[in-house]
Amino acid sequence: SAGKRTYYATFAGDNQHAKSQVGPVTVTVRKVQTTATLTVSKTSPAVNQQVTFTAKLYRWNPTTNSDVPLAGKPVTIWHTYKGVRYNDVLKTTDAYGKITFVQKFGSVGVRYYYATFAGDTSYAEKTSSALTITVH
Repeated sequence: SAGKRTYYATFAGDNQHAKSQVGPVTVTVRKVQTTATLTVSKTSPAVNQQVTFTAKLYRWNPTTNSDVPLAGKPVTIWHTYKGVRYNDVLKTTDAYGKITFVQKFGSVGVRYYYATFAGDTSYAEKTSSALTITVH
């Protein structure tokens, strides 16, 4: 887990050598950076038309130069409408680092959707870029 740790090296001593201690050495473990993305099946749906949101959570693996999905992590899909925040769904990511959410809209208007991972002891928090939905 992330945090600072202080280490010392000690020698208890023996018949030939005096006891000694070296240190402290502080090691800082940082949280692994994450990426959250959000996509939708249609950005301009009609009233009562169903759309599917898909959020993905992953981290970069520099050894393989590839994204690694983060499974078993809680991700919230939420939106703002007329300046008010609404939490739509909180789900745990699957083996592919994904969650999905199906939505219909009862009225016209512009809404801004996001996917957020709040972070944990190992991985940093992240919010996706805004996704604009214009219901007509």
